[in-house]
Amino acid sequence: MVFVIFAHNDTIHQLELDYEYYQNMIKKAEADSSLIKEAKVVDHVNLYGTDRWLYYYELKQDNGEILKGHTFYVYSKEEIFDKYATDTIVQVAVATSSVNEETNSIEMSYKDKTLEDDGQYIAQLNSRKTIIIILVIAAIVGVGCIVGAVFLILKSKTKEEEESKEKQKTERRKCPYCGIKTASKDKCPNCGANLDRED
Repeated sequence: MVFVIFAHNDTIHQLELDYEYYQNMIKKAEADSSLIKEAKVVDHVNLYGTDRWLYYYELKQDNGEILKGHTFYVYSKEEIFDKYATDTIVQVAVATSSVNEETNSIEMSYKDKTLEDDGQYIAQLNSRKTIIIILVIAAIVGVGCIVGAVFLILKSKTKEEEESKEKQKTERRKCPYCGIKTASKDKCPNCGANLDRED
């Protein structure tokens, strides 16, 4: 379980790095218009279990071939279908002015989004919180089981000791000759009479 938390932390950290990287890419494109290209929206995808959407886009490489890109899960359903319907032309920031198959890109409106708008980021945070809660509950249950086991062992030991003392009390015999009570089974320690004999 702890490994899963570290995996979530890695994913969260990577999303934070990506966010920073693409925000910087947009800033550079705003300062240098050769880093802004046109792209066409081609598809939309919903992040399962959330109200967050992304869209895929295509832009032309310098050699005329198509480069596919996508946004992050930062758009609501209304935004995605109102502003970014299929075949809508959008502006994207690119990492380099020459566009090839290795070129990174991001749609320019991403600059107005926060990391907390990213459905994948929120899902990872929520998942990490859930795992931490499960670990805390498991730890509490584990400690409870240990305390319960120790209690049962001590209770059992105490009961055994009480039974042993009770057994010792009931095994004490009265000497038929001198009347002393003794734990001895065969001979009275006071008068030496044989206690095995039945009178």
